Amino acid sequence: MEIKVYRQGESIPVFVFLANSLKDLQLAMKFVEEEDKKAGITTIYKIPYAKDLAKRDISSFTDSYINQKLKEMDEDLADITSEAQVIEGRILYIAAQEGIAITTDEVKQKIALFVAGAYTQEQAIEDLKAKGLSDESVQKILPLLARAVEIARIFNWKEEIWDKEGELESQIDSMTLEELLQVDVKKLCEEAYNQIPLEA
Repeated sequence: MEIKVYRQGESIPVFVFLANSLKDLQLAMKFVEEEDKKAGITTIYKIPYAKDLAKRDISSFTDSYINQKLKEMDEDLADITSEAQVIEGRILYIAAQEGIAITTDEVKQKIALFVAGAYTQEQAIEDLKAKGLSDESVQKILPLLARAVEIARIFNWKEEIWDKEGELESQIDSMTLEELLQVDVKKLCEEAYNQIPLEA
């Protein structure tokens, strides 16, 4: 975006530059300060898009951070989204083969309970057998449930990261221009996101 720097009380910009990131803005403002020192003057300026640049950088870093963490786990967001649907369908199919009705909502509820630590594999075995499923079908369903829980944990982690991203944007909104010019977006994000472990 185009940034125009004005001296207080003047209508003609003393400096115009394109900034695609907060880092660009920081470098340009450093240049302005150095030029001001040489000229023996002080520029007092306001830059309305600085916060937008910072937020765009945070959003971009967040997206990159999520994808990098998933890559380290050999996971892909689009793939696991499809896989989650396939798993649910597979569980319903296995149950239907024995004439047992299980709903998608039931499957999702059990997965959510697993993720929350309020449901165990032993309880899952008991519930599946109570529905009338054979040992063979239960043994087919258990690894599917385990994988579905892994995927659900990844989704929850991703949402927590984006929630934290929203908090960081709120911090940006409360910053002065001088504070923004000191922000290291990568460091800010990494320190916040590293507190949210990805446990799949």
